[in-house]
Amino acid sequence: MVDEAAGKLGRIGAWQEIGERVFTRRYRFLDQEIGAILTADGPVIIDLPQAVDAAGNNHAQRMLLRDVANLSSFFGRFAQELLTMQFGPELWELYTRGVLLPTTRLTGRFHRVLQAVDVEGVLRVVDDARAEEKARLLRLQTAT
Repeated sequence: MVDEAAGKLGRIGAWQEIGERVFTRRYRFLDQEIGAILTADGPVIIDLPQAVDAAGNNHAQRMLLRDVANLSSFFGRFAQELLTMQFGPELWELYTRGVLLPTTRLTGRFHRVLQAVDVEGVLRVVDDARAEEKARLLRLQTAT
């Protein structure tokens, strides 16, 4: 069974199938090395050397986009249509909206909506932060 599965991975069609399944059914934060096995249920990525908590890591978006681009580049050698798909941005957008589920089927299509920046709002937040810091420092001075 293992030898048969390994032989199947050696076929280009198997890599195309893995690539399609990775991007339409399975998604994880992956590093550049890809470890996959072919099981009775289909291809499964087993090497997850770099998993992060996206909610607590300021670099999570950059890491996801990089890792998905690496996967696209690798699998794109066998299924060139993957090279033009936008799975990384699509995944991140679904995640930030709170609608990314294990059952989510990705399309590879993503349309970035550019919105005007509320500069006045940003400056208000900065001013509030400065005022809070000034008050904190004043409290520290009076406490000593």
